[in-house]
Amino acid sequence: MLVIKCALSIGTPPQKVSLILDTGSHHTAFPCKGCTECGKVHMDDPFDVGNSGTATWTNCEECADTGRTECKDSKCVFSQHYAEGSSWESIQVTDTLNLGPPSSPSSISVLVTFGCHISESGMFLQQYTDGIMGLAYNPSGVAAALTGGETSNSFELFTICFTPTGGALGLLTEPPPDADYANIKEGGDGFYGVTVVRVMLGVTSIASVGGDALRAFNRNRGVVIDSGTTDTYLPKVVRGEFEEAWRRETGWEHDNEPRRIGKEEFERLPDLVFKVEGGGEIRVTASSYMDSTGNDFGVYTSRLYLEEPSGAILGSNVFMYREVSFDWTRGRVGWRDVDYCGG
Repeated sequence: MLVIKCALSIGTPPQKVSLILDTGSHHTAFPCKGCTECGKVHMDDPFDVGNSGTATWTNCEECADTGRTECKDSKCVFSQHYAEGSSWESIQVTDTLNLGPPSSPSSISVLVTFGCHISESGMFLQQYTDGIMGLAYNPSGVAAALTGGETSNSFELFTICFTPTGGALGLLTEPPPDADYANIKEGGDGFYGVTVVRVMLGVTSIASVGGDALRAFNRNRGVVIDSGTTDTYLPKVVRGEFEEAWRRETGWEHDNEPRRIGKEEFERLPDLVFKVEGGGEIRVTASSYMDSTGNDFGVYTSRLYLEEPSGAILGSNVFMYREVSFDWTRGRVGWRDVDYCGG
């Protein structure tokens, strides 16, 4: 499965950085020169703060609100831990972020606060991409800088396009008119959560109005659109309803182990459909939630997991061949089908 990456540059003169686009976190961070506990396989050289004429270390009186901040040697140090076990620790820096070639008239530059990794663990040590760009909304975050009117074009929302071979980050002044929209759930800490009114697996409703299952989907942040997660996670309270519906639809037990599935059987696998408050729906087909496993053609693994304590997470597999709009200004998210990014 795929996460969407973005190549950009930081600083003056610009230094190349590649980042995973993550709407499921607030923080932007990547390795900097001098990190002795960072991965050795990242695609770009560590960012050199001392080589940028516009970079400044954030002093302890001006620490951006990150939730896990402490003062060390007169610098703001913060960390992030992820559900799958990875983590990093960083020092806060402020510098210019450049989208597009810096010499191009269409390039965009904004001042952002980010983290210089001083240590990494888990998948951050092994990934080719340098770091992560957190696009959940926070007044001191990248999403606010890009869409808060600070750019010359006064962009109001950003989009992420998802395809199996890659994707794209876009900035817009107006929302796409042909997209379906849902309101962002209030009280979601800057995450892009929506409220669902029904969830279907094939022809069977596994969560409907008035039931505990639907309440579980909508609890806390609700159903969160998380571009930095490859898979999709449903609340564990719906396991019974889901597995019974799966057996009825397929004739076999659902699990997350590799399984050989013939072409006709694959085409009969049920759609997972989220009916969203406001009238739209997010339809997830087997080609999105089944991952072709290894080099053995016809072997697939389900990337639907039933383990969230509350709420749900829709990862990038849900949005293949879709462009998703993240419009914090209007308090909504949108999605539309595309054949390719830019189409």
